[in-house]
Amino acid sequence: MKTLTAADAGERQPAALSGLDMQAMSAVMPQGEPGPRNLDDESIYAIAHHLYAQARYEEASSVFGFLVSRNSLERRFVFALAACFQMLGQHTLAIQNYLVAAALDPDDPVAIFQSCECLIALGRVAEAREGLAMVSERCLPVRHDAVRKKTQGLMALMDQFSKSEKPGRTQ
Repeated sequence: MKTLTAADAGERQPAALSGLDMQAMSAVMPQGEPGPRNLDDESIYAIAHHLYAQARYEEASSVFGFLVSRNSLERRFVFALAACFQMLGQHTLAIQNYLVAAALDPDDPVAIFQSCECLIALGRVAEAREGLAMVSERCLPVRHDAVRKKTQGLMALMDQFSKSEKPGRTQ
């Protein structure tokens, strides 16, 4: 199977790929590869993941965006792009991409949970509460225990916060 390059796909390669420091490239690039233009999606994903792990979210979002443009049905790429947007404080873009990721894998409630965090950051608490209720319903025993616990904790925190905001209540 031939690996498509950015030129083959008619796409412009992100600056983060062409300008990536050699240390980052050597950490994830297969030996013998002449450069980032010839990398397959998995190698490019590894580069983007490395950037994300280094908190280089702007660069990572550029690379994940490139991957999404090459394969918009790969949930990991869309989810990772959403995570970059969330870390950059671009919550509306994050929500849009998390919802696409959720549609690509309706059995995994993590993308909806993450979109609820973004809704809270935007002050859209009522919508977040509805989303968290949906997450609770979708959590399967054992498989989604971590997400279920986070959801329950976040809902409890929201309940506590809303009680403390009621008029006439003193603490």
